[in-house]
Amino acid sequence: MSEGQNIQVFVRCRPLRSDEKCSNIEIIPEANEVRVPPQSREYHFDRVFAQDAPQVNVYNAVVRPLIPQVLSGYNCAVFAYGQTGTGKTYTMEGVRCENGWEADAHSGIIPRAISQLFDSLRNHDSEYSVKVSFLELYNEDAYDLLSSLDDTTKLKIFDDAQKKGSVIVGGLEEVTVNSKLEIYDILKRGSTKRQTAATLLNACSSRSHTIFSVTVQVKTSYNGEQELVRIGKLNLVDLAGSENIGRSGAQDKRAREAGNINQSLLTLGRVITALVEKRPHIPYRESKLTRILQDSLGGSTRTSMIATISPAEEDIGNTLGTIDYASRARCIINKPESCRQMTQRKVSDLDIEAYKTKLKHELEIQIRNEVALEFRREADKLKEQFNKAMSVKNELIERNELKLKDENEEMANETNLKLDELTKENEALKKELDEKMEEFNSNRELYGQLEEKNIELCKYVEQLESDASDLKHKITSLDQKITTLDQENKDLSKNLKIIQQVANDRSELNDKLRIDFKRELDENQVKIKDLESENVKLRERIEGCRCNVRLSSGSNSNIENHENHQLDELPEEDDDEKPQVKKAAKVRKRAPIQEELNDYANMTFDGDDEIVQLSAKKARKRITAGGKKRELHKELTLSGRKKRLRSVDEDVELSPVSPPARVTRSRATRRKLDY
Repeated sequence: MSEGQNIQVFVRCRPLRSDEKCSNIEIIPEANEVRVPPQSREYHFDRVFAQDAPQVNVYNAVVRPLIPQVLSGYNCAVFAYGQTGTGKTYTMEGVRCENGWEADAHSGIIPRAISQLFDSLRNHDSEYSVKVSFLELYNEDAYDLLSSLDDTTKLKIFDDAQKKGSVIVGGLEEVTVNSKLEIYDILKRGSTKRQTAATLLNACSSRSHTIFSVTVQVKTSYNGEQELVRIGKLNLVDLAGSENIGRSGAQDKRAREAGNINQSLLTLGRVITALVEKRPHIPYRESKLTRILQDSLGGSTRTSMIATISPAEEDIGNTLGTIDYASRARCIINKPESCRQMTQRKVSDLDIEAYKTKLKHELEIQIRNEVALEFRREADKLKEQFNKAMSVKNELIERNELKLKDENEEMANETNLKLDELTKENEALKKELDEKMEEFNSNRELYGQLEEKNIELCKYVEQLESDASDLKHKITSLDQKITTLDQENKDLSKNLKIIQQVANDRSELNDKLRIDFKRELDENQVKIKDLESENVKLRERIEGCRCNVRLSSGSNSNIENHENHQLDELPEEDDDEKPQVKKAAKVRKRAPIQEELNDYANMTFDGDDEIVQLSAKKARKRITAGGKKRELHKELTLSGRKKRLRSVDEDVELSPVSPPARVTRSRATRRKLDY
């Protein structure tokens, strides 16, 4: 495959996100065409993938044809280029899946390529080895992503002396792999160290370029003594996305990262432009990215490019830029070369040493010859360029001399005119300066006055600040007093509520007492009327008692005669008892009369309506005297004379004595009673 081949360019459009309104480009997969309105510009590519294109379709079109070429000893490269957030990393790495690479729906290019390589190698009766490396370019420095996490050693890049246009990365670790599952572990290990960050355009934006390299060495035996060694290499490049710093919201460190990314991608675009226009100088060395990709761009590598774009209307500028770069890259021509070497299989150790020495000598001679030839070519180129530069320089000098002469004449005329104008302006400025000086002097005096006023104002401000400080203290004390008064006010409010409640209770009590007093007053008036009526009755009763006293004085003599008559009728055998009976009868007759007379004699009077109080004690004595009389009769009664003594007792017994009564008498009535 020594013939030139154009770089194959594929375009993949990501789906619209939920926050994006509408698509501003038209994808036509059948015609491998992309149309961008409003000018309806058309771009044609090797293959165009719509928004719903599955991962396996992309792999089958882009990478699957390259695997047999890698096994045949060719170097192949696939790199993803596009705006940030358009799916470059998803296209290259995808999502881990245990299924086969053809049935896997989410795996990316890297795990599918390894799976296909191992499937193809198992079908060959040959010895093989597969080694991978993972390189990161961050801020124009190279790092090994497969080294330990704390290893931040910067790697150096050297030119490959054996192969022109190729480079060697010193210290880059290569890991031997045997299956697809190991690739997932390696990708996870490298992603842990890779520089990523969240921006407004992408939650996990890559801040560096990565190059995942797969080196395959296949040994095939011929005739039992010779073996053919094929060494093929597959570089899978995930470029960091170009971004608008204003839209992505990157600041400080992220802004510097975005600047370095955009600078390296700009250099890549310049390299693509120089290759398309076939310029004599290609600026590979202006960026480490283009230096590493030198063999893939215009060298001996079979290269494919996947341009990822966004359909969103707000990303139309970046989409157009990506499509323009991809369209120009399609014009780059590479010349793929196979790396094959036939060697002896069975040789002795001496032959090996001799062969090594010979190869070393030949290699040194070849290197010297190549270096000398390269120097000659470079010298010839430089000489030719120098001659061209000198001729161009002479032409430019002549042109510049003529041009300078004409310009000098024009400048002299213009200078004279400007000199006159400047002279007039100078005089006007001098007058203006004098006026300004006078104004300056007056302003100086005014400045002195203002300075004095400023000093006074400063003092006044200090006084105001002092007063303000005092006022602050007063305000603080007043605030404290207000707080105290508020608390007292709250307490007084509580007391006032209690007083109001007590007043309401007292008012209700007064109303109740007033009603009770009125009711008692009415009752007392009724009682007074009742007492007055009772008083009248008592007066009438006293009059009756007086009449009874008069009558009792006359009846006492009759009673005494009656008792004496009964005593005389007692039998003779009781003659000894007669004196005692007579004496008792006399006592019985005189006692109640004497007591009643004493009671009337001891009556007391109060004012015009005195109340006569009969002594309860004397009334009890009277009752007691009657009782003793009855007991005496019982003792003297004999069995044969019980009936007669009972009749005597009933005849002698006085009417029951009324309890003491309260009698009201006038003064006239009292005088009559005394009389």
